[in-house]
Amino acid sequence: MRTPEPGQKYDAFLRERLPAKSLTRLRRIARLAQKRGEDPYLVGGCVRDLFLDRDVVDLDVGIVGNALELAKEAQNAFSCDARYHEAFYTAALIFPDGQKIDLASARRDVYRRPAALPSVTPADFSSDLARRDFTVNTLALKLGAAEFGLLVDLWNGARDLKHRVLRVLYKRSFIDDPTRIIRGARFEVRFGFRFDEGTETLARESAYKLYPRMLSRARLKAELYRTVDEPDPVPVFVRLADLGVLEAYHRDMLRLKASRDALEKLGAALGKKQDLGPRKNAARVDARAARGFVGRCGAGSPRRDRRQGRPGRRVSSRSRVDSLGRANTIGTRLAGQRGRPRA
Repeated sequence: MRTPEPGQKYDAFLRERLPAKSLTRLRRIARLAQKRGEDPYLVGGCVRDLFLDRDVVDLDVGIVGNALELAKEAQNAFSCDARYHEAFYTAALIFPDGQKIDLASARRDVYRRPAALPSVTPADFSSDLARRDFTVNTLALKLGAAEFGLLVDLWNGARDLKHRVLRVLYKRSFIDDPTRIIRGARFEVRFGFRFDEGTETLARESAYKLYPRMLSRARLKAELYRTVDEPDPVPVFVRLADLGVLEAYHRDMLRLKASRDALEKLGAALGKKQDLGPRKNAARVDARAARGFVGRCGAGSPRRDRRQGRPGRRVSSRSRVDSLGRANTIGTRLAGQRGRPRA
């Protein structure tokens, strides 16, 4: 790991860590942005991963300006494919070698209700950093010619990265976006991070008040798909059970004892310990079994749905059995115990 120092220039570091073609693309995008009078910066998970000495392919570029118009100019300049998301002021440049560079306008997120997608408005650089999930993802490297590689740290992300701490930026973070709890659990396992005390308290409070239950099925399933695609997803599920999150997603989780043994059995039922044959990564969860499980998560309890003013959705026992790869229910076959998971 390279310890980041705010205010230092990391131009040589970027030349060392990024392939030449990535640097060439970043510099060209930066020149296009500056011709428009806009400030570009590298930001988010790619900056975090660079300092963690992890491989970085896809890049995130923030623009204090109009990222959509810049993306159109860049698409013409590179003759590459692009996807545009006008509602969020973002675009993605997709290159023939598979690299993706996301361009996003600096923006402010306004959450009208818990767990809903935000309303987005253009904003300044500091407001754009303040909307992010954890401080370690607020680190930014300037890309302008005069300040190329200058590290900006407005939220003490460098300190938290050094100590491998996950810290939210504001108290309502897990209420506005409960998917951040799942993402945080993945980061804990993947990077060896840990929630700081205040952040863990906020995560448990969000789970206890069932804010994760308010997520749309599409967003929930997307996060759980990302989780089962982790090299070792079982510890992530263990952590989510410990935080009280799993029972908010699936009614059978009410019977699941939050213990490592039970969750390891869950991983086995999802196909993790099967002989997957000549695959690139034999430690991955079997995709079909895992997706079946995830497809049933979020179906939830009809009784709980009615308490929250939504129509109940009943799920047959056969569906639950099939979704776990023909295992019995989670409560009887996997845990073999009853009682609510511990918070």
